[in-house]
Amino acid sequence: MRSTLTTARGVALVAVLALLLGAFGSAGVSHAASVSAKQVKKIAAKVVTQQAPKLTVAHAATAGTATNATNATNATNAANAANAANAANAANSAKLGGADPAAYLDRVVHGSYDGAPTALAAGNATQLLNPTQITVPQGVGFIHVTGVATFTGGNTNVNMWVAVDQLCIEAGDDYERRQFSNTSNIQTSIAFDHVESVTAGNHTIRMCGLATAASGAGNRTMTAETVAKDFNG
Repeated sequence: MRSTLTTARGVALVAVLALLLGAFGSAGVSHAASVSAKQVKKIAAKVVTQQAPKLTVAHAATAGTATNATNATNATNAANAANAANAANAANSAKLGGADPAAYLDRVVHGSYDGAPTALAAGNATQLLNPTQITVPQGVGFIHVTGVATFTGGNTNVNMWVAVDQLCIEAGDDYERRQFSNTSNIQTSIAFDHVESVTAGNHTIRMCGLATAASGAGNRTMTAETVAKDFNG
């Protein structure tokens, strides 16, 4: 811009000289020569000021292109930021309580037996149903296991429990939560309702029985389902 104005003033100086020559004619050459450089510059400045609205700046189109390029870059960055924000919002809106939808989709497994009674040897823990496997998704904190089994004969104490990720043995937390009954009335039923914390992945669940004296296990059924974590985690 500075060089352009300097050029404009140079043009103005030429114009002023032309005006002086035109005003005084051929005789005015000596008259024009008597005008000092300072006076010429003053006149030139006045001419530039008067002609300023009509002057154009060289390479203005190039400057405009640079401005547009900057604006285009800013617009692109703004669009990218908006797209990133929208993507983040979409991802967050797909969650509930910070958990993925899979955390709230029930996984349920079920097993049952209604055949001939299964013999229970005295004092031996026995698996009453085939192992049931359940897949726990991310975000799920618990499984809920319910079951019921009937026991007959022996006029004896009987126990039933659900073992998670372990064999039917007379030890461990699951065994300590076993339920009791007695077959003194020939037949008795034991129900089980238990919630246990688990991690994501595959888990194996077994129904187990134990009798003090020889007896039998009749019909039995077991259901396990996943339970999403509550707000307390």
